[in-house]
Amino acid sequence: MNNTVSKTVGKGRTLRKPLRNTARAGVRAVAHTPARDSDSERERMGMTIVFDEGKAALAGRSVDAMYADIDRLFAQYDIPKTGRGVYEGRGLPKDYQNCMSVIKVLNKVEWFMNCVGTWIWHVYDSDDDVIASFERFRAKYA
Repeated sequence: MNNTVSKTVGKGRTLRKPLRNTARAGVRAVAHTPARDSDSERERMGMTIVFDEGKAALAGRSVDAMYADIDRLFAQYDIPKTGRGVYEGRGLPKDYQNCMSVIKVLNKVEWFMNCVGTWIWHVYDSDDDVIASFERFRAKYA
């Protein structure tokens, strides 16, 4: 039986600690899988939103005011703004849930859905068109 526990720390460095009295305490050692290079790519999470200025004018909305509104929403969900209409997660496990929450909120905001021109969700290694996904969902279940 292996009497050490390994833990990956930093960039690929492994820290080994001896097991001490784990059998008496009822603790089981769990194998740890070291981080792979692809883990950092999988953590990529964010969104790009571009408003259609023509649709905004028809709705009587200012594009700058709409961006300010969604900037506040993304800030509430701890997703930083990196450019106008560009938001990127921090590489944390909660980024996926936070992005899903933002999608659920924005889907219910009438002015947003009427004025958005492009809405891309950058999730892991793909870029998903959120508007097209909603349209496919509505066509299938309407």
